[in-house]
Order: sequence, then C-alpha cells, then structure tokens
Amino acid sequence: MKGNDKMATPRTVMQQKSRVYNNPGNFSLIRHAADGTNSTDPEDNLIVTDVIDSITMSYAVETEDRPDGNSLDPAETKITGRDATVTIVMNSMDIDLYSFVTGAVKVIEENKPFYRSGDKQTVKKVGESYQVELLGAIQPDSNVVVKYNNDNTPFTIVEEAPQKGEVSVDFDTGILTFNADDENAVITSAYYFLAEVKEERRIKAKPVIPAFQLNIVGVNTGLNEANPVLDNIIVDTAVVTGETSPLPREKGASTQQTITFKVNSPRGDNDPIVWQMTDVEA
Repeated sequence: MKGNDKMATPRTVMQQKSRVYNNPGNFSLIRHAADGTNSTDPEDNLIVTDVIDSITMSYAVETEDRPDGNSLDPAETKITGRDATVTIVMNSMDIDLYSFVTGAVKVIEENKPFYRSGDKQTVKKVGESYQVELLGAIQPDSNVVVKYNNDNTPFTIVEEAPQKGEVSVDFDTGILTFNADDENAVITSAYYFLAEVKEERRIKAKPVIPAFQLNIVGVNTGLNEANPVLDNIIVDTAVVTGETSPLPREKGASTQQTITFKVNSPRGDNDPIVWQMTDVEA
C-alpha cells in the first residue's frame, strides 16, 4: 500500500430472492374489445391450466418500434420501446385456445349435416335382416358410400331387397341393410348424418387477429422452498406471432405445442408488462 492509499471498500449487491416453481403455472387471455378495453363477455376470457410444460419471457436489449396494440384499432403512431415475447409450451392444444389465438368464429347449429367416414363396422344379423347402424339419420338426398374394408370394393346402393354386394339405405334411421351372403363382412362408409348439435370453429380467409391481455400466474417458493410467493405477470397487450396448430394428441403420447405472444404497445398510460408479487399465508 502506498502513501495515503486506503483499502477499497467491497461493493455489496442485494441479491433478489431466487424463484423456484413447482410447476410452470397457468395463464389466461382476455380479449380486447373493439374500443380497446378488456371484453367482459365470458366467451372472451379463457383460462388455460394443466397442459403447460413451460412459460418463457424474453426481452430485447435494443429498442425498436412496436406496432399498435389492438388490431381492431386504426393504425396510428408507433411507440418506441423494448421488444419482448412470451413463449408458452404445452403438451396439447385445446380447441378453444386455438380458436382464441387464430380469431376463429364459433358457430353452434342444431340438426345440421355432419360428415363422417372411415368407421369399420361388421354386418350382423338383426331379427330377419342383416344390418349396420350408422350414427343417426342421414342427410336426405346426400351421397352415401359403402365399401368392403378388405379390398375397397364399393357396394351398390339399391332401394329393393339387396343382393350380395348391394345395400339399401334407410335415411330416416341411418340403418344399412345387406344380403345374408354379406353377413360378418367388414364395411367402411362415408356419409352425412344429422347432428343434433353441431359446433363449428370457422377460420376466415382474412381474419381479424385479436389482441389480448395476457395474465401469467405462478407460485414460487424460493431456493429454501419456504415462504411461498404468488407471482402474477400482466402483459397489457399481446398478439400471437408465428405458427400454431391444433394437432390431435395420440393416446399416451405428448405432442408439444408452442404459442409465442409478442408484446405490443400498451393501451393508454398502461405499462407493457407488470410483475406483481404477494406473500401467501401458510
């Protein structure tokens, strides 16, 4: 040490409590209404739980222009700010969530045609006839296709008593009647039956991509696994970016699905992202 040199004082840095999550948490989406406020319609509020594998937030160091928050609002001035995304990985994709993020229109109709194909059924003796029963009454005047499953040879549709290789169709009951020589034959069919209630999700050619308030909720315990703390991350305005698909999930298998939300400019004087914390009483 030279002259009047003094020993340097070590700098003390406050360590923020590390967060340990027993599960990834859950999230909810509240659709923005046309005027930019949160919709109060229960159909516009979706809660997603149980299927989440991970939730990741990322922030860019550089700043860039972010697009206006609500796709229903007219394009106005852009706000410069930090670019951020939220990536959520799930082990399956719920159809309601897919409809939410794609802007699909939900339509429910009664007694409407519903297409069905590929079911394998065996011709059995019922009373004095040989039959297969479809799912319900068949759409009048619709085309019905019936084939042998083993070689894809089609049956001929007839109105009178069927011979081998022929079938008669009762449109009112959905019952197919065959010849005795076709007993135990395995058939496949394609037809429109009348569904008592049919629910559709219609994705338009030019959909209005919705914006949401994204709420991420989790419980952390810290490294000592004590003093549980509730976390709530609120993203004021989020839109889905990239690709997403409601692929069917095979029984016993996990097919990961990813949704990426882009954080857009907030509404009014709101902050883009707010992280809330509160202690949980033991």
